[in-house]
Amino acid sequence: MSLTIVTPPAEEPVTLTEAKNHLRVDLTDDDSLISALIVAAREHAEAITRRAFITQTLKLSLDAFPANNGPIYVPMPPLQSVNSLKYFNTGGVEQTLTEGTDYLVDNESEPGRITPAPDTGWPATQNRPNAVSVEFVAGFGDASKVPQGIKQAILLMVGHWYENREAVTMQGNNAGELPMAVDSLLMMHRIWRFV
Repeated sequence: MSLTIVTPPAEEPVTLTEAKNHLRVDLTDDDSLISALIVAAREHAEAITRRAFITQTLKLSLDAFPANNGPIYVPMPPLQSVNSLKYFNTGGVEQTLTEGTDYLVDNESEPGRITPAPDTGWPATQNRPNAVSVEFVAGFGDASKVPQGIKQAILLMVGHWYENREAVTMQGNNAGELPMAVDSLLMMHRIWRFV
């Protein structure tokens, strides 16, 4: 299984202005650094929660359809839509399945899933890596729809990384890692079923 980004998010859950307000920074000297920290914090938060925050297009590749006509669980919820479901048939020719006729999309469950349409099943695939591919759109929408706990966790990470340019901070003779508050905020939004 592999997951790749086709179209990245068009914006970040936290703006540069919001981050600078959180950091109490008025100058523009560190704008590039702060912007990079926002991206890194979002990527880290998405990895912990196993979610896509801002609308983005991703591609899931599988070596075959699930056994016994089981569902394809689509990672990085919330699932908005499926753009395409393609596979290589036993002859090695790429085919495209049709939503509604060949498969159904459940974007209400988390993670979302794709199942064969009633009275159908998954077709046979060629024995090859990445024989099945699903291109899909995921995310809460724009930044205004991202839960506030996630935004706060991103701001905490940006603040910590801005103040501490190394992996750990020194407090006296003790080294301290990223504050536990970040984990607490993100775990509320974590998807526990991993595909």
